[in-house]
Amino acid sequence: MLSQFPTKTFPNHYTAVTGLYPESHGIVFNSFYAPDLRRRFSIRFSGYPPFWHGEPIWVTANKSGLKSASYFWVGSEIKGMRPTYYRKYKQSVPFSDRVKQVLQWLQLPVEKRPSFITLYFHQPDYSGHSYGPDSPEVRQQIQLVDETIGQLMTGLEDMNISDSVNVILLSDHGMSAVKCSDTIFLDKYGVQANELYISNRGPVVSFNAKNRSNLENVFNMIKCPNDSFQSFYKTDLPKRMHFSKSRRIDDIIVLGDPGQLISVNSTRRSRCIRGTHGYDNMNPDMWSIFMARGPSFQKGKVVEHFSNLEIYNLLATLLKIEPAPNNGTMGSLNSLLVPEARSSVPKSQGDGTVFRTDICKFPNDTMFDFRSKNDVCASCNVSLKDVSEINMIFNITAEEARSFEEEHLPWGLPEGGVGMEGCLLSQPYFIIGYSTYLRIPLWTANRINGTQLSRSHKIEDCYRSDVRLRENQTAHCTSYNNSGYGQLIPSGDLNFDKMAMLSTSTFSNIVPMYTVFKKGIWASLESMVRDWAKKYNVVHVITGTIFDVDEDGIKDKEISTKRRTHNMPVNPVIPTHLYKIVTRCESNTTSEYEIEKCSGTIRVISFILRHTKEHCKFRSYDKLILQNVAPVRDIELLSGINFFSKLPAQLQVELKTFIPVQLWS
Repeated sequence: MLSQFPTKTFPNHYTAVTGLYPESHGIVFNSFYAPDLRRRFSIRFSGYPPFWHGEPIWVTANKSGLKSASYFWVGSEIKGMRPTYYRKYKQSVPFSDRVKQVLQWLQLPVEKRPSFITLYFHQPDYSGHSYGPDSPEVRQQIQLVDETIGQLMTGLEDMNISDSVNVILLSDHGMSAVKCSDTIFLDKYGVQANELYISNRGPVVSFNAKNRSNLENVFNMIKCPNDSFQSFYKTDLPKRMHFSKSRRIDDIIVLGDPGQLISVNSTRRSRCIRGTHGYDNMNPDMWSIFMARGPSFQKGKVVEHFSNLEIYNLLATLLKIEPAPNNGTMGSLNSLLVPEARSSVPKSQGDGTVFRTDICKFPNDTMFDFRSKNDVCASCNVSLKDVSEINMIFNITAEEARSFEEEHLPWGLPEGGVGMEGCLLSQPYFIIGYSTYLRIPLWTANRINGTQLSRSHKIEDCYRSDVRLRENQTAHCTSYNNSGYGQLIPSGDLNFDKMAMLSTSTFSNIVPMYTVFKKGIWASLESMVRDWAKKYNVVHVITGTIFDVDEDGIKDKEISTKRRTHNMPVNPVIPTHLYKIVTRCESNTTSEYEIEKCSGTIRVISFILRHTKEHCKFRSYDKLILQNVAPVRDIELLSGINFFSKLPAQLQVELKTFIPVQLWS
């Protein structure tokens, strides 16, 4: 199971019972300063109710008329949001005594008996910090916890209720072995501790500058080190982390590589530890466990990893109660449950806007000739006669358009996300969802046939306006003067055919793109996708633009003129991020779903890349691409689009919440 970043105790315990990201529920670290409250939070001083946002599952249960209980859990002691029965945290209480109390709660009369109980053990985490995760001491504590769980299960059997109680065993995070002697100190780069407000050290360092005007200077000292850490403004962290939308998160986050410790002041040494956590949740050492048994769970079922964000909705489903609003997706874990215990899956839909086909039509002969001759950039090395011939491939019937859409979007047309006004542009080799207001493609879709990639022509281009677009709907050659640009459908995907390749050079397929980004990580991702097409024969790709200037993880409602090239209101808009969704059909596996276009299992991998002018060269592109994987659901929130609309609702949910943890081989 995947924990949330940072992979710390308090944030992840509270995520599991609220279904909220740490940036949403407010407990962003084990210790932090809350500027909204002008108070510091720590494990010892955590009882102030305004620290805690969201609704824990025991409160949801109580509101639904059920009793709840907790023998220790993060957040269970907070005034105004406590379970029916709870115990104040006391680490010295023997594990066996905790289990005895849980069994006693289950023996209460029906009207007093809790329907939901949490039980917490601080081991083996406690020993892991002191001795390391692979130590004999940790193995001893694992044995103790195992025996204690055995005590619980035996108690349920003795009460004759083991077959009527659902039991979930989970952990909040993993642990990495560390060596204090390998600690990296940031003062080696010129960072001065006395100039900072430092909230955290260890696997993650977070801080603010005391003088905010000095923030950029401090960041520049550590932004691209050739060392075992990465530095981020919080707004630049990978989108999948959801760790920026809170004032409680410090401005700068320094993230250590697995097993690496980071500190600021080399003259101040802290207590040495041999195991820790808090690293990127993509690190396998940080992965947690999930096991469940009971009448609601399928026996012997093994599932792919999922996020602990989904636990809250699972608990609400088991309790048959309505969940509070949360960041999870209802029904995403239905595959764990027997059919009669599953929740209904809400119908996915976009934001209600629709791409039109009537406002971007193929022109009459006179207008076609005019646009083919006059809307061509000087850099085009193709004759005007050839340009006209190439442009004729856009002259298709409605029936042909539907056929091309079926070919390139077998799981359904993207729904919504249009904004002010947009049109659907279909052609033989790809499909475009185009914004006439932003004057860029919002998304493109294409089917890449790996066998065709073996036949290649020399890459050519002929940048020009799309003949289907009026002058006030399209970018022009001057829109990109002294400005970088790139194709959403790369010509390299279609260089098996000259006509196909040159069809990618219309401005309906072009977005403003920084040169460093285009030639660096973006080109590497495009090449990677083509390699997958060669290996798996066919892949389907949706590529698109994102606008999230305020960094709240939701599509921006308004876009400033300053985001347009040259700050001109008639020019195309510069995206803040770009995304790719890649799917393939794994035909040598079986699926419980009957899909017309796939007789096996649909696999998905998706990415959100920040559109930036900079790149730290010492990180390989493969590592950076993997670091920026994201679930399709995140892309939906950032684009306003509903994907995979033709697929069964349950399969949609599973594909959209899947978080890739490795690149396809």
